[in-house]
Order: sequence, then structure tokens, then C-alpha cells
Amino acid sequence: MNISRLSRYGWAAAIPIKDGIKQNYDWFREQSLDGLRSK
Repeated sequence: MNISRLSRYGWAAAIPIKDGIKQNYDWFREQSLDGLRSK
């Protein structure tokens, strides 16, 4: 396995993945709060 190529790909993918996780977390937290409020 080519570590340098893998790490380059990892760095390239890390930023959008991190942003996507944060957006999904914020969305999930909002959905969870709405669910708790509606119960």
C-alpha cells in the first residue's frame, strides 16, 4: 500500500468529511431536540 498517496487522499477528504460530520451532527442534534420537545 502506498502510504504517501493514501495520506494525501486522506488530507484531501478530511476537510469535506469533517464539515459534513459537523453539519450532520448539528442537524441530528436539532432533530433530537425537536423529538424530545414533541414528546
